[in-house]
Amino acid sequence: MNLSRRDLLKVGLFSSAALMLPAERVARTKLAIANRLPQSKLPAPFTMGWKTPLPAPKVSVGDTDYFTITQQQVKAQILPDRQTTIWGYNGTTPGPTIYVDQHRKAVVRQICALPDRHPELGYNVWTSTHLHGSCSLPEYDGYASDITTPGAFKDYQYPNIQDARTLWYHDHGVHITANNAYMGLAAQYILHSDAELALPIPHGHYDLPMILKDAMFQENGDLVIDDNNENGIYGDVILVNGVPWPRMDVEPRKYRFRVLNASVSRSYDLSLDTGEPLTVIGTDGGLMPAPQPCAHVKVGMAERYEIVIDFSKYTTGTKLQLLNLGVPNSTDFDNTGKVMQFEVVEDSGPKDTYAIPTTLDLGPGEPPHVLLDALACSYKTRGAFALRRHDDDAISPVRSEALLRCCTNAGQSVVDHPRTRVPGVLRSGHSGIRFAPRRACDQPSSP
Repeated sequence: MNLSRRDLLKVGLFSSAALMLPAERVARTKLAIANRLPQSKLPAPFTMGWKTPLPAPKVSVGDTDYFTITQQQVKAQILPDRQTTIWGYNGTTPGPTIYVDQHRKAVVRQICALPDRHPELGYNVWTSTHLHGSCSLPEYDGYASDITTPGAFKDYQYPNIQDARTLWYHDHGVHITANNAYMGLAAQYILHSDAELALPIPHGHYDLPMILKDAMFQENGDLVIDDNNENGIYGDVILVNGVPWPRMDVEPRKYRFRVLNASVSRSYDLSLDTGEPLTVIGTDGGLMPAPQPCAHVKVGMAERYEIVIDFSKYTTGTKLQLLNLGVPNSTDFDNTGKVMQFEVVEDSGPKDTYAIPTTLDLGPGEPPHVLLDALACSYKTRGAFALRRHDDDAISPVRSEALLRCCTNAGQSVVDHPRTRVPGVLRSGHSGIRFAPRRACDQPSSP
């Protein structure tokens, strides 16, 4: 179907500043579909590099962390040879990752600097930011009708009192949520806790957001926004952190991926082409009681899963593909069954000491010896038991200190060895916490 600019202008005569008639929107959508970028001009899968979303800058004052996020329309380089008009938090899609700590409050200022009208569909623009998975107070929940218009802002306050988990923030504006989110208004919000940081599961450079989304593009690089008569928005390109079918160099060690399905309509069924299981350690509600190996993992819209993949099983140069096996009733295209590719490279960091304990989420009030049993990542039968954390090519006592606080807060630092149950004492040092057999002179410390 060929629609000229004059045709669109004729249809536009029936519109008003307050409301665009459905006829014009349909005409614009048909024009965009007619100008859809053909498969031959899309980047080949696994030719573009992995990108990790940037962390959101923060300012800490007392017991509160402050963030400022600006919703902007920008031209982004998603495809290698043309730019795409997107709406992004701080001008990126996905937006910056907000990292917070349990029991530290956060205030996030959301500034709406978007245009008054959508550049393609012409509707009047407003936003409402919802922190998905947070026990927010009603006035900060991002209800669809609690809108912010261009030129205005709202300060959202979050208590961060839940257990460690992966959340995400996205637009929730009434009537236009799907289009606003499809334009790019989505990002992760990661809540850490002392107990989670003390676990030997991957952290730091090996704990990464993986935000999945599908999109379709026009010849000029802009998005095709077609809801298929309100049956769903489906794209022919799978984006991971905003990159089409990326490739990622991974070291032969364990990685923790925080998978978020930010697609408007598409669900995924994730699997490795090697047949190795994906180890699920967390869901929308935080860490699971115990890890669960899965041959494939179904991820519905807005769902989050924390998945560990152990690349130490593979030799340098091995390539693995993360596949989408698909779900019923999705609209699929040539390459929507592919997600991304991993390639194992030489290990550049310290020895991998990360492990997947048999117990993850201990719940409240667990005694220290149970905590230690879950957190044990290495021990010496002849000497002492030690917890260590490697990050940024250096040894840090952060997680060891967290473990010590957990134990002393429970009223004792004299505990049983996690394996032998021989009574001993916890000692803190630069390399972490050590368990030493208890001597007669050792006395329990005060909480």
